[in-house]
Order: sequence, then C-alpha cells, then structure tokens
Amino acid sequence: MNGRGGIFTGDWGESFLSKEKVWDAITSRFPVSLQLMLMAQVMALALALPLGMISAYRPGGRADRIIGGVAFASVSMPSFMTGVLQENYISLARAKGMSDARILWGHALRPSSFTMLTILGLQVARLMGGAIIIEQIFGIPGVGRLLIHAVYTRDFIVIQGCVTFFALAFVVANFMVDVAYAWLDPRVRQGRAHG
Repeated sequence: MNGRGGIFTGDWGESFLSKEKVWDAITSRFPVSLQLMLMAQVMALALALPLGMISAYRPGGRADRIIGGVAFASVSMPSFMTGVLQENYISLARAKGMSDARILWGHALRPSSFTMLTILGLQVARLMGGAIIIEQIFGIPGVGRLLIHAVYTRDFIVIQGCVTFFALAFVVANFMVDVAYAWLDPRVRQGRAHG
C-alpha cells in the first residue's frame, strides 16, 4: 500500500504481475464473494432456526435428541434456543394459554436474537474462509480466488490488499452487529448514552 493514508483513499498499490490496481481487483470481485457468503448463511439459518425451535420446544424429546445429534455432528443448530424456551416467562406464557406459534415467534425468538447476532458476527470469519476454499475449488472469480492466485504467484501487494480487505470486512460486520444490538434493545442505546 502506497504511503500513508493509501488504505483510506483506495490507493492500495498495483499487482506486480497484472499491473491492475489492487483496490479495483478486490472491489470488482467482492460482489461474487459476498453473494456466495450470503447464500451460505441464509441456507444455514433457514435450516438451523426451525430445527432449533423444534428441538427447544420439547427438550429431551425424541425430536430434540435426533436434532441435537445431527447438530452436534454439524455444529449448525442454535443451541441457545433451548435455554430461552426454558425461561420463566415462557412457562408463564404457556400457563396463560398462548399458542405455541405466538410463544415461539413473539417471546422466544427476540431474546435469542442477541445470541444469534453474536454468532452471525463471529460467523463472518468462517464464511470468508469458506468462500476462499469454495471459490478455489469451483473456479469462482471472487476475492478468495484472487488471494489464492496471489499466494501462488507471490504477488505480495495483492496478498496484503486481500488480507486487509478481509480484516476490514470483519470489523465492519461486527460493528453492524453492535448497531443491531442497539436497534433490538433500547436499553443498549441508553446504556451507551449514559455510560
């Protein structure tokens, strides 16, 4: 990266081999990597959330044991749902005769969403690592493939740019998680204003 401030101005240098600007090389490939990561995360959530709710609804039941076994093997089910559904306010909602759907969607999902957001923020690093591997295996022209190619060809400026980009993406994703916390729970906003 050229000189001080180059990282903030988009002047990340040029590839030794292709003479392409590193920033341009990364940003032109990033939409492909982002799409791959988003599709993987959506598929994981579409599977994990319903299975987590089913498992947590009857802890210790047959479905819980089966789903728990599969989740243990794949590490994909949000186990925090079980703890949320065993809280006193959930028992109270059941005692009041609320429907199962209302309990699950209205009372259980929101408190568990903080844990889910934390996991999603941490998951960004796994998604980036997975994108690098998938892009290389299937020849997908994303940032991960650019990085692997730069490693093979010892194009150090491109390597530095890709690693910096991944680090910045991780920081931005976790910042967005913090913003989402404040949006979900006003007490978080108030705590920041007073503390």
